Amino acid sequence: MLKGLGNLLKGFFTKPEKTSGSAKSAEKKAEEEKKKYDVGKIPRWLKDLGYIVFLGGSLLFVILGSIIGHIFEYASEGAVSGLILWSSIYIALGIDIVPQKMSRVYERFGKPVKINRAGPHLTCLKGIIDKLAVEVSHQYHVTNLFTGKEGDPSPKIDFAEGTTAKICAETWWRVEDTIDSILRFAYEVSDPEGFIRQQFDTLIRPHLQKHSADEAQLQKNEIASKIIEELSPRIAELTGIELEPIKGLLIRDIELPEKVVNQRFKRLEGTTEAEKDIHRGKGYINAILAIKEAAKKDGTDIDLGQAQRIFERQRGLETIEKTGANVTFISPGIGGVLKTLDIAPERKYDKKRKEKTA
Repeated sequence: MLKGLGNLLKGFFTKPEKTSGSAKSAEKKAEEEKKKYDVGKIPRWLKDLGYIVFLGGSLLFVILGSIIGHIFEYASEGAVSGLILWSSIYIALGIDIVPQKMSRVYERFGKPVKINRAGPHLTCLKGIIDKLAVEVSHQYHVTNLFTGKEGDPSPKIDFAEGTTAKICAETWWRVEDTIDSILRFAYEVSDPEGFIRQQFDTLIRPHLQKHSADEAQLQKNEIASKIIEELSPRIAELTGIELEPIKGLLIRDIELPEKVVNQRFKRLEGTTEAEKDIHRGKGYINAILAIKEAAKKDGTDIDLGQAQRIFERQRGLETIEKTGANVTFISPGIGGVLKTLDIAPERKYDKKRKEKTA
């Protein structure tokens, strides 16, 4: 056992043998893919420290078990018990069960040496030698942009026509499940969400400022698609973050100031009233023309002035009729029309008086 441990340690500290050209090119390609934080770049002894600790601990516990067992004349049984005891301690302290859609980066003396993905893993004395550096979720996160909080970009944008409006937007993102993406997310940016907000601000603001507030509201989905297409490769390269293809940027609303909304409402209200006046005017003209046409059919030829006066008198009669009065009118209009109005409901005391008289 000692001889095997010595050979293992000797292999850790000796230089590796020269490799062929094809092997070198493969290694170079792997290094380029893993880039800056390649776990293979750490010293071999540090990478394999877990084996050294386990074997060293096993040897120590076997010796102690043998000594204790020798006292009771059970040296071999004591050695086996010591090995079992140390194995149990090592597994109990080192077991790491990672949930689905998660990854954990472990550091050994300040260097990332291990990335545990979903499932059970064995670390070297977790918390003592192997320390959890960061836990990464590969599920989609939702980040509100333009929150207006201190340190975040302002939610207000000046549009082409001079209107200043507040933007409500959000982004859906996740960390890609690759070694390079996980390590970039863990070490390149200290505040990923703040970084995402800043990156979106640098693109959203100039894109929206080219349009008026109304145009931006109508074209917000097209603008968002262009920004996602432009920003996705940059964020992935810098942080390992992947934007959701459709929800990578959702511009929920462009909130106009209350003053602008009120002005627009007043303009709309004025337009509506003007349209009402136009319709009333058309109805007035049509009514006069109808009176002139009716008189013509009756054999009486009247001009527009006479038709207008008849219309106004008729409208006056209708107004009085709505009041519920008992009145008789002679309308000096077409052919001396006699119009009698008797529409007021009979009052109760008048009805009683008639009954008594009868």
